[in-house]
Amino acid sequence: MIVPKNNATWQSSLLQVRGTILEDIKWRLIFVVGNAVVVTLLHEIFDADGQWLSMTPFSLVGLALGIFLGFRNNTSYDRFWKVVSCGVGWSILHAP
Repeated sequence: MIVPKNNATWQSSLLQVRGTILEDIKWRLIFVVGNAVVVTLLHEIFDADGQWLSMTPFSLVGLALGIFLGFRNNTSYDRFWKVVSCGVGWSILHAP
């Protein structure tokens, strides 16, 4: 396979959207950036210092998420080693 030489500069490649993942996620990216701008402007307008936020909800969500991801990781690891122990998965580990 011959790869054609690309004479484009890195600046033009940086701004190129066609053929990248940006085509698929542009509306999500616009929504997230817009949401961040609105929240930042509201924070600046109302001069919120964050004292009304408690760390308890964030800690509880983080704890639950950590436990959930730990169990999922353990389950996937067990399934992987079950396949490897049957002899099917050794080709995955020792690919030529």
